[in-house]
Amino acid sequence: MRGSIKLLMAVAITCPACIYAGGTNDIATRLRQSGPFTASATFEVLLPSAADPIVYEISLESTPSAADTLSPCDYLIQWTMPQAESDATGFAAYFGGHHYRYRGDRMQEYHTDWDITPFAPGGRAAEGVQRTAQFADLLPAILADKLAAMDCDTTFRYTFTPDTISGGRHVSVLDGVQSIRGFDGLEFTYVFDRDTSLPLRIDLLSNPGSIAEQTLTVNYTYPAIQPEANALSEDRLMQLYPEVFEKYRQSNFRIENLAGSPLPAFSAPTITGERYTHERSQAMRVPTIIAILDPSQGNPSEVVAQLRDAAAGLPFDTDIIWAFVSNKAEVIEETVGFGARQGEHTLMNARALARDAGVSAYPSIVLTDASGNVTDVIIGFNNNLASDVIQKMALAN
Repeated sequence: MRGSIKLLMAVAITCPACIYAGGTNDIATRLRQSGPFTASATFEVLLPSAADPIVYEISLESTPSAADTLSPCDYLIQWTMPQAESDATGFAAYFGGHHYRYRGDRMQEYHTDWDITPFAPGGRAAEGVQRTAQFADLLPAILADKLAAMDCDTTFRYTFTPDTISGGRHVSVLDGVQSIRGFDGLEFTYVFDRDTSLPLRIDLLSNPGSIAEQTLTVNYTYPAIQPEANALSEDRLMQLYPEVFEKYRQSNFRIENLAGSPLPAFSAPTITGERYTHERSQAMRVPTIIAILDPSQGNPSEVVAQLRDAAAGLPFDTDIIWAFVSNKAEVIEETVGFGARQGEHTLMNARALARDAGVSAYPSIVLTDASGNVTDVIIGFNNNLASDVIQKMALAN
C-alpha cells in the first residue's frame, strides 16, 4: 500500500501537487452530476496475518434520485467472493424508500412504510441502512457526500492534484491522511478520471504501523458504452434472485401475495389486557376474518358493521379478529362498539402484523381457512364488503 501511494505521488510531478481547498467539493459536485452509472470493481482487503487478500468482484449500477431525501441515488450492488468450495454471493439494493440486502443465507428488507427509523436514525439519513450497506460508498453519488464531508472535518489533511498522468491517462488525485488525537488512523488515495471525475482507484490504509493495519484497494472498470439504466423494483430483484426471495425472505411485503400462504405469526395485546398470539402454520379455531384497521382511515366503524353482517350471513361458524394498528384503547372501543359477537378478538398496537402482512392501505381484510392459510385478501372499503366476504369465504370453505 505504501509503495502504491509513493509511486502515485512520483507520477504526479508532471503537475506539481498543490493544496487545493475546493478539491473535494469540485470532485463531489461532478460525481453527483455523473448521471446513470454502471461499473465493475475489484475490491481487495489484505490483513497483516493473511498471505493473500480477500477479494470481492462487484457489479455496481445507480441512477440519480435528486428528490429522495434518504439517498442521492437508487442502486443495485451485486458481489461475489470466490472461495475454494463455492463462491459467496450477495446483493444490496435501494429505491424509493425500500432497501434490500442479502448475505450469508440471510435476507433483510427495510421499507419506510414499515418504519422510517432505520433509514434515518436520529434523523440522520447519512447513517441509514441505505447508505451504510456494504460497498454503497463505492457509488459516485454516495462517494460524493463522503468526499464533500472532508472539507468540514478537521481530522482530514489532503493534497489535491487536478491533472496528472497515471497508467497512460489523465487523472485527478486526492491523497491524504486522517489523524485523530495525534495519531494517523487512515492514509487514503483516490484516483479519478480527469475528464469525467468517475473513480478509477481507491487505496486505503487503516491503522498504519499497528497490529490492526489493514490495506484496502478498489479498482474500477467501465463498459465501453454505458448501458441504458434499468428501473429498480421489487419485481426486478425477484427475477434476478428468485431463490433468495423464496427461501430467505422473512416477511412478505406485498399483501397481495399472502393468498395461498400461512397467515404470518403475530402477537398483540387485547383491549382487555390479555395477549393474542398466533404462530405461523398454526390452525385457527374456525375460518377467520382478520380486519387490519387504522381508526383514522377507511371508515372503520362501517367496516366493523359490514364484517359482522358477513359473519352472520355465512353458513358456518366464523371468528373475527379486529387488529388495530393504533394503541388508543378508547378510540378502538368506540370503533368496535358494543355489538361484539362470540368469537371476536379486538387487538391494539398490531403494527407488526400490518408490517409482516405487507399492508399499505387500510382497511385490509385477510380471510383464512381453519388451517390458518390465507384464502383471499380484500384491500380498501367498498359498500359491497359484506357480500364480497360472504362470497369469498363460502367459495374457499
